[in-house]
Amino acid sequence: MMSDMSDSDFFRSVIQEGTPQPSLDATPMMLFGDQSAVDPLRQAEEQAPVRVLERLAGSPECDQAAIERFASHEDMRVRRAVAANPNLTEALMWKLAGDDDHGVRLRLAGNSQVNEFVLESLAEDKHPAVAARAERTLAKSPVIELGKAIHWLFRGELKKTG
Repeated sequence: MMSDMSDSDFFRSVIQEGTPQPSLDATPMMLFGDQSAVDPLRQAEEQAPVRVLERLAGSPECDQAAIERFASHEDMRVRRAVAANPNLTEALMWKLAGDDDHGVRLRLAGNSQVNEFVLESLAEDKHPAVAARAERTLAKSPVIELGKAIHWLFRGELKKTG
């Protein structure tokens, strides 16, 4: 069963089983640095069902180049999986925050690794579910929690001295 595999085993099987071997005609191109002719991961992406791409896009083991490609994928389910990935760059966070699909923004708003500036922007989203999720994620933010702790610490100190 697919869910019993680790992500790295899963990715390896997709690439090994789902990708044709390069032809001998493509080998000279590889030797001279043109690897676009036989990029196994891209061939696997083009041939893979959406559910496979979703799993790849949401995995912390997915490399940045693939995450960037998946962030522009035509299928919203793949972009939603990217939005939940914990390894997004700030540029990708902002890109996904502007996605037309509210489901992408909703998944991004629930991602605890998204920075506070992006979450604050999502807290003002036109879709109420996105805004509410961003508010909840912000409330759990370590920076916000530290601010609350400092507030209560000083409030306690003021009561002692006052």
